[in-house]
Amino acid sequence: MRESNQTPQIFNMLKRRAKFKRAENRLLLAGKSSFIWDHIAAEFCARLAAITRQFDNILITGPMTQYADKFILAGDNAISKDAHIIIEPYQNEDDLQYDAAQFDAIITGGTLDSVNDLPGALIQMRRFLKPDGLLLGSIFGSGALSVLKSIMMFADGDAVRAHIHPQIDIRTMADLLVRAGFSLPVADRDSLIIRYTNLFDMVGDIRDLGLGNSLFAYTPAYNRASLYRALEKWNDLQEEDGKVSEHCELIHFNGWAPSPDQPKPAKRGSATMSLADALKSHTDKL
Repeated sequence: MRESNQTPQIFNMLKRRAKFKRAENRLLLAGKSSFIWDHIAAEFCARLAAITRQFDNILITGPMTQYADKFILAGDNAISKDAHIIIEPYQNEDDLQYDAAQFDAIITGGTLDSVNDLPGALIQMRRFLKPDGLLLGSIFGSGALSVLKSIMMFADGDAVRAHIHPQIDIRTMADLLVRAGFSLPVADRDSLIIRYTNLFDMVGDIRDLGLGNSLFAYTPAYNRASLYRALEKWNDLQEEDGKVSEHCELIHFNGWAPSPDQPKPAKRGSATMSLADALKSHTDKL
């Protein structure tokens, strides 16, 4: 049998785009922002503030596009006052159409873990970067939303439904950066604990992120019996104060497009500095 080279379609990208747009409208109508996107953007601002070189052409993708002004202010040394910034709030990151070596920096957060071809997306982004250009990103790691996963599995009962997006761990993310051709790759784990008083607040936060089920496989809606089982599981998980603690695992990462004047990377497993320190250490030498 002849094998197909076509990338498996795990995610329905039309559904993904629609969920991000609905989330954006929800937040706009409520006059608020998602605290998870705020957290990721703050991490990016801290890293940009540590960079002493300047980027003149920048691509920002996904929900991070709404923080472009903050990135400019925080990265006063890193981002030129006259920088040309292209924003792609809804485009699939594994299907971007740009010229090779077009950008000095690419900033992306919270969406690369829901593309059908993550290795291909990273290879494309590396190709879009000029020599010594920066990729700064963040994804949801393999430990994210473990409590919600357990509740959904319990709610399914004997049924088998596809709800949860596949996720990767920090080591895999670092390996993918290497495979994509990035120099000096660094990945950091960022674990958040979020406490909820009820299940519906948790689900509301997921909707505000636009991270509902975007899997290609059809998933029937929950019926009343499933909802009752979900609430039963929630009650079992409640702590002494009546709240439930959810875990949000983020993986922040960066990589540089290869350049002859970059320092040589250390042997694998010998890293002794954080992502922010790695960014500063590299750019201070430029």
